[in-house]
Amino acid sequence: MHLLGSSITVWRIMGSIQGKWGPRVVFIGVMTHMSVSHLMRQLTDYRGYRLDHTGPQMILTMKLISWAFSIHDGRRNPKELSKYQQEHAITTFPNLLSYLSYVFFFPGVLVGPAFEYMDYIHFIELSQFKDLKTGKIHWPAGRVKAAMTCFVFSLISLASLAIFAPKLDAMWTLSSAFKALPWSLRFGYVQLAAFAARFKYYAVWKMAEGACVLAGFGYNGQDPKTGEARWDASSNIDIWAYETGESVKALADSWNKGTNKWLKYSVYFRVVKPGAKPGAFETFATFAVSALWHGFYPGYYLMFTSSAMALTAGKLLRAHLRPRFVSATTGKTPLWYNMMGMLITQVSLNYLSMSFLILSLSESLGLWKDLYFVVHIGIIATILLTPVLFP
Repeated sequence: MHLLGSSITVWRIMGSIQGKWGPRVVFIGVMTHMSVSHLMRQLTDYRGYRLDHTGPQMILTMKLISWAFSIHDGRRNPKELSKYQQEHAITTFPNLLSYLSYVFFFPGVLVGPAFEYMDYIHFIELSQFKDLKTGKIHWPAGRVKAAMTCFVFSLISLASLAIFAPKLDAMWTLSSAFKALPWSLRFGYVQLAAFAARFKYYAVWKMAEGACVLAGFGYNGQDPKTGEARWDASSNIDIWAYETGESVKALADSWNKGTNKWLKYSVYFRVVKPGAKPGAFETFATFAVSALWHGFYPGYYLMFTSSAMALTAGKLLRAHLRPRFVSATTGKTPLWYNMMGMLITQVSLNYLSMSFLILSLSESLGLWKDLYFVVHIGIIATILLTPVLFP
């Protein structure tokens, strides 16, 4: 009832309110509804994993907000819109059946990915597969193979989760036995626990991606190098890119990609004033909405605040330090530099993500204290010293 009720309410709001306040009312309404759900779950099942409507509601929230903005864009002057907004603007108000079929598209209703309404319509109408001359449908090759690959990755992740998660529980870091370990072992355990925790995300996201691809949703044109069809438009995670990322930005771009896209086009670029460039306010607003979307556990806010600092440190290193190591002949950095970047990034994000797993303010800070705040000190030192040492 939570999901259906909010969906129909949003449909009626956008059918009744024609101006810019339509998507604003929707944004405030669905975010408030989701926040209440998060609070109720947090109060009744603190740090629990009980299955209820809040998980699917997080996906629904993104789809309802992006849909509302696309309806509004369809009523605006196309000259006022960006290229992305023009491509996804909804010029004809959909009937309730079409709308609900998008909202509750089964392969992605539980864990995502979230996607734009017009992308869904192109899939339903098979317009991207039609021959412009004959009108016949030509399915690109590789769909079943891509779907099966996703399912295999999902099963491997599930097996890895079953094997490693019980032995590498993040909550064990709160025990006296953990605190009695030498610092090096404590830090090493944190790295392994954070890595093991990612398997549950890999499992569900790859399963959902495979279901979308098998249904025919997820075609992303042809690979310019190989000429083969790409079926990664419904991907929510690039496992290889995340596990080998050499910067915080690289990791962020490859993790929960559907949510990142929503934050980019439904928050970041929506709060920019016409004619202005995005700045600190837009960045802060996006991080704030991202944290609010996840819920109200303090660990989320510790993670996002610390990650924002790490992102700032990474930008400074890229601007001040990286140019010193770029080869004049190849325009690339040496392998050892890339490997160091990957190691530092992975170690830092594993450390920071523990607050996302522990959730509690005092216990998250307590764990970081047990590790002497080593990564935080490194981030702050990088921000303060990089412009001075490498002007």
